[in-house]
Amino acid sequence: MRKILRKSYRWIQRVLVKKFILPHFFSGDRLLDISWRDLESKTDFQKRRVWVHAASVGELESLSHLVLKLAEQGYELVLTVMSESARESVERLGKNLAPGASLIYCGYAPWEGEWSVAFQAFRPHLWITAKYEAWPDLWVSLKEQAIPLAIVSVHARRSLRIAKAFCWSLLGEYPFLILFPCNLSKKPALHSLFPNAFIEVAGEPRWDRVYSRLNQGHFRAQELIHLCQNLKRPWGVIGSAWLEDLEFLSSILKSQKGTVWIVPHQVHLEEIDKIRANLKGLDLDFSQTSQMKKNIQILEDQNCLLVDEMGFLAELYSVADWAYVGGGWGAGVHSTIEPAIYGIPLGVGPRGIEKFYEIEELTESGQLQVLHSEEKLSEWWSFVLSCSEDQKKSWKEQAQSRLGATGKILSTLEKFCF
Repeated sequence: MRKILRKSYRWIQRVLVKKFILPHFFSGDRLLDISWRDLESKTDFQKRRVWVHAASVGELESLSHLVLKLAEQGYELVLTVMSESARESVERLGKNLAPGASLIYCGYAPWEGEWSVAFQAFRPHLWITAKYEAWPDLWVSLKEQAIPLAIVSVHARRSLRIAKAFCWSLLGEYPFLILFPCNLSKKPALHSLFPNAFIEVAGEPRWDRVYSRLNQGHFRAQELIHLCQNLKRPWGVIGSAWLEDLEFLSSILKSQKGTVWIVPHQVHLEEIDKIRANLKGLDLDFSQTSQMKKNIQILEDQNCLLVDEMGFLAELYSVADWAYVGGGWGAGVHSTIEPAIYGIPLGVGPRGIEKFYEIEELTESGQLQVLHSEEKLSEWWSFVLSCSEDQKKSWKEQAQSRLGATGKILSTLEKFCF
């Protein structure tokens, strides 16, 4: 009976869902079939092979440093993503692997209903994902082919419960799980949900990834910082900013006495024009960094810079005295780890904060505040202006203590899977 249910579920997903439902959400490029079986003759199944999968850009960020380390240690890799937005990111990650790394495949993942065929083609020794990415056919196929499932930065979210329930319905059991929650508080719920899983608190690997980028530098960032070195302090960075964030922060933008760098989430012309109009409505005297050349004279009374260029937000955080991470009044808050490592006070809006464990951690330490209202914003701004250097040093030391998750995860996976 269960065998019939599995075949029926796979057929529904592979034929009906893919043909009639997915085209409403994905483009033609994402819907193209991948001939997984055709790859079988091109692969050497004697080597250690790991399949790393990320649902979207956020999950890929949690896994990217782990991928780099796996490549350095000689593992063959299959890298896949689910979303169209992550396609470019995973391809860039594949190109940045260590010289000589063995990358079997890099691109879109199979659809639900196609996992079994893909596993037969690639035959990974281990399948790794992040957070709460879970699909019934994926889990069933992993169990059928005895492939362990490791989940990094895992939360006991609804998707895991659904995948478990479907596994019991379609197969009667679920795959062997190796779970890596970020902190001890997440472990009891995971143990209750998966009593037979191996669970080890490892921390968040994104801290390791951000630290690995610290010394890379960016020429344009260094040039801008030099040009603006005489502008008044304190310096603040509003990073990954949405128009909604700037509207919320209008009281600070009008009253702050130092210099604020506004780095939009997107820098296409339409978005920049909207932000320019917003800043003009606040009577702010601002300059666009794209117009700043080596010989330009930056006026010392300039107090607002609109960074209409991409690629060096982290470098600007490194010279800031405070930061607001955007998205919390837009589509959802962006990563707070990049500014947090510099020990500066942080603010974010409320939308999407539940997706990031580090926001809870940084809030508990006092470094970050979630700004739900104008009143909270005013309180936070007073805190920013009075924040001591000793406090910033303490936060920076705390950030250092969060390193090492990647090494702990690798060590555990080698014991269990290789």
